[in-house]
Amino acid sequence: MWEDPYLTGQDRDDTKRKSTGARLVWDRIFGSGFQLQYSYRKVDIDTERSGDSLVGTLITSSERQLLERDSDLHIVDLAYRFNFAKSHTLAPAFIYTHDDRDGKAMKNDAYDFQLTYAYLNPGSPFSFTGNLYVGQADYDKDNPIYNKKQDDDRYGIQGTLYYENPWGWRLGGSRPMNFFIGGAFAKTNADIDFYDQEATMASVGVFFKW
Repeated sequence: MWEDPYLTGQDRDDTKRKSTGARLVWDRIFGSGFQLQYSYRKVDIDTERSGDSLVGTLITSSERQLLERDSDLHIVDLAYRFNFAKSHTLAPAFIYTHDDRDGKAMKNDAYDFQLTYAYLNPGSPFSFTGNLYVGQADYDKDNPIYNKKQDDDRYGIQGTLYYENPWGWRLGGSRPMNFFIGGAFAKTNADIDFYDQEATMASVGVFFKW
């Protein structure tokens, strides 16, 4: 990521993003299929200079502070798992995210709905997991560069197919290796075009279990 993502006309300097935190999970609440999960992460940008290049021309020093990205990130995830047929599982989930960034124009609350599907059959060499989500994020203050709030709509889809190899190949004392192939697509439509995002990912590989 960049020290100042708004810098134009010259090369930007990159910086590191550090994240530390913890997660608490309450699974099968009172014997049901509900799961409640809470995550906390402290996010620090090594060198935070968002908007420095615009101070004095487009924004003031105090307005620049509205763009700071250091954050205390809180995520609450409530999901319910149920089997609708042999080896088939669905898990709808509601996810609330409070991204408490130092810059009030970057601070936001997000609400996402996610649906996860899994096919897990011990008698088959194939298994599959996939999910799709839709959601939105509401930002706290107007962005001083664009004089309006960012507010996002977002959606995505992901899937991974696994195959347990028939040759029994192992690594050390592992279980037989598994092959996998997957893909994902995600898009964010922001009220401010600068923050629009679109990402596509494909993966293929092997993994081992011990």
